[in-house]
Amino acid sequence: GNTTAVAEFNILCDPEAARIVLRSVIPLVMVGLDVTEKAAVPDEDCEIIRRMGTKDAVLVADILDFMRMRRDEFGGEDTLMHDAVALAAAVLPGVVSGHDYYVDVECAGEYTFGHTYVQKDHRLTNSAPNCWVAEEADMKCFMDWLKGCLE
Repeated sequence: GNTTAVAEFNILCDPEAARIVLRSVIPLVMVGLDVTEKAAVPDEDCEIIRRMGTKDAVLVADILDFMRMRRDEFGGEDTLMHDAVALAAAVLPGVVSGHDYYVDVECAGEYTFGHTYVQKDHRLTNSAPNCWVAEEADMKCFMDWLKGCLE
């Protein structure tokens, strides 16, 4: 996780609400940190975005500069754009690939509170898949889309 050893910030804020959503009957797509952390923006792409010069590109470049500062503070090589990758997954077919799995959230554990778990082998819990889970991101596709949006 990015907030505790096992929990991501958004889920940890209200794991019970996340569980209600996951147990609902609406179609769900999850793009987790394991995928968005693979979709890092190299520093040279950050500079390319700034040089595009549009108002939107400059805003994104400023956000990337802030994220780079945070990256340098906490360690890391490239700048992560978690929310932008999740947005791209919603509007751009093919930017992420994955499978249907059973997903739930731990709401009672002393050490695992807020942990989102993905049961890849449904035979172990006899639970039907309830969520399409992204497993890989096509970084070239993502960056081409992002740059196109900023032109």
